[in-house]
Amino acid sequence: MGKVEAGKLELDKRPFHLSEILDDARLVASASSRKGLRFVDNAQQIYPGTVMGDMPKLRQILSNLLSNAIKFTSHGSVTLTAEQVEETEDGVVVVFTVADTGVGIKNENLPHLFSAFQQEDASTSRKFGGTGLGICSVDVSWLN
Repeated sequence: MGKVEAGKLELDKRPFHLSEILDDARLVASASSRKGLRFVDNAQQIYPGTVMGDMPKLRQILSNLLSNAIKFTSHGSVTLTAEQVEETEDGVVVVFTVADTGVGIKNENLPHLFSAFQQEDASTSRKFGGTGLGICSVDVSWLN
């Protein structure tokens, strides 16, 4: 059982700029053109100021999601979206989405996405490599 499943993952919240994360994500996504894929950048310039959160983990998550999207997509596109969906007294909620036209996840496996780690399809891992990481959530807060 990993730190996430055990509830022991600690976030190191520090100030950073979301634009840095998006720039890094776009750099990773540039690999899509080497496979002949179209990269669609729907990430808005959300907030030009400083946010508080775990930048290294968010960077790693977006990098992994984009890399996996590129790896598991043989034709079509990979899309990155970042959207502010809610504003509260303490900050805002930003949703990052990575979508692709790749192999996808079977409908019967969707209910297991947020359960303790379980790989959707082991044969896909044998073909493409990797651990099957796909979905997660990271919290950031605006600094006032």
